Amino acid sequence: MASKLLQCATVTLATLSGFNQTTCYRKPDDPAKPHILFVHGFPSSSYDWRHQVEFFADDGYGIIAPDLLGYGDTDKPDGPDSYTLKKVSEGVNEIVSHVVGNDTKVVGVGHDWGAIVLSRLANYHPERFLSYSFVTVAYYPPGPSESDAKDAPRTAPRTPLGYQKFFNETDSGRIVDGHKDSFVDLLYPQNLTKTWTDHMRPANATRAWLTADTRGPRAGYITAEEFETHMSIFAKDGYTPALNYYRAQIRGLNAADERRIGLAARRTDLPVLYIGARSDPLVDVTGENEAIRAFASGATLEGLDSGHWTQLERAAEVNALLKKFLEGGGRGVARARRQRRG
Repeated sequence: MASKLLQCATVTLATLSGFNQTTCYRKPDDPAKPHILFVHGFPSSSYDWRHQVEFFADDGYGIIAPDLLGYGDTDKPDGPDSYTLKKVSEGVNEIVSHVVGNDTKVVGVGHDWGAIVLSRLANYHPERFLSYSFVTVAYYPPGPSESDAKDAPRTAPRTPLGYQKFFNETDSGRIVDGHKDSFVDLLYPQNLTKTWTDHMRPANATRAWLTADTRGPRAGYITAEEFETHMSIFAKDGYTPALNYYRAQIRGLNAADERRIGLAARRTDLPVLYIGARSDPLVDVTGENEAIRAFASGATLEGLDSGHWTQLERAAEVNALLKKFLEGGGRGVARARRQRRG
């Protein structure tokens, strides 16, 4: 359903993993402009890129906006083993190859877990991309490599926050899906800074919010109709499948794959943009900037006075920053494309 709500065709592919992967796809109206791959986060779908899809499609760009595994019209297997970052990123790469071919390079844009999936696409398939743009959540470095090179860019292991620990618990799916309205009020609150600081960061706080069926005012930058659409997308299968991204990460299921990512694949010389959200209480923009610089020393760093859902809350500003970057601002993609043609 999610991809059908955007101004593009819906394409479904049976991937090598055995799961059906669905994407919104639209060819560029302007043949001089590339395809943009929009990768959504948790708990979202391709529908969360609606403002960007409309803007860039109207501007002549090609659009690829998949529903990740566990979301929207893509399959939703049980258990965290299917949700390792390598498996998910391979599924995305397969659907991209299916719609544009193996040799066509695309522009990557990711938000939240989509930024993490884009990070692994950059590690595993750098030949696919013209550039990378990360929104709210920056490039996410893989774990230690087998070579354990002293100069390998890395960060200290991140301690899971309270809500992340809750998502890893066996009964979290039942609780979330039993209190969907309360969950949406928590995710998209009117006062995100206070609500997330009080009810998502501390241990057991998210469980307490949901089991009490707490309600609160929702953010004004999402309309009532858009909230209804979000709820309808998750009505059938709920949020439980998507929790497996957290479970796979917290339980160490990505570690073996990431040990095989070499040093060269942990850096890039492609153009990179990071749009930080200064009012997201759970994301340290300073730390995110450091991760971006370790990945791409010449990255373009921008920041907006926004909460976590930057592409929704500050849609026009995000679109403007992406457009400037793509069309040559800083180390933009237009310049990279000219260099690769020359």
